[in-house]
Amino acid sequence: MRVMITGSFDPVTVGHEDVIRRASLLFDTVYVTVFVNREKTGFFTVEERAALLSAVTAKYPNVTVDLSYGYVVDYAREKGVSLLLRSLRGESDLSYEMQMAEFNRQKGGVDTVFLPGDPALADVSSSEVRRRIACGEAYEALLPVEIRGEVEKIVKNRSLT
Repeated sequence: MRVMITGSFDPVTVGHEDVIRRASLLFDTVYVTVFVNREKTGFFTVEERAALLSAVTAKYPNVTVDLSYGYVVDYAREKGVSLLLRSLRGESDLSYEMQMAEFNRQKGGVDTVFLPGDPALADVSSSEVRRRIACGEAYEALLPVEIRGEVEKIVKNRSLT
């Protein structure tokens, strides 16, 4: 069975990696897809996000990283995916995720399954990584080990310009 995990992954975190790892054990094929909102400017470029995700997921042979500028349901149809996987860090995620799940089901016939996040990673988010970067605080522990050096280079280059 094929499943898709979507997000902005700006940047990919240890929380994302945990969900991707677990999905790779549960499903035959996992598409991890960076969905780009043209109205938002990310800290990391779309290409950087995809490259960082690829570095993190290289050890999972059934995981494919991709980019999309369109709608989730259109991409799912194109790839033959009828199931989305979303992680819930807590009750606050549930209301939003349920609305999105219903929209995707009604609009494109794509169902959503939810995977509880690891409680130890409940405070890990891309937003928190970006906040720490902006404040000059340590952020490395929130990132998968495979990308810490690359993210550090990107951050240094951004602060030099």
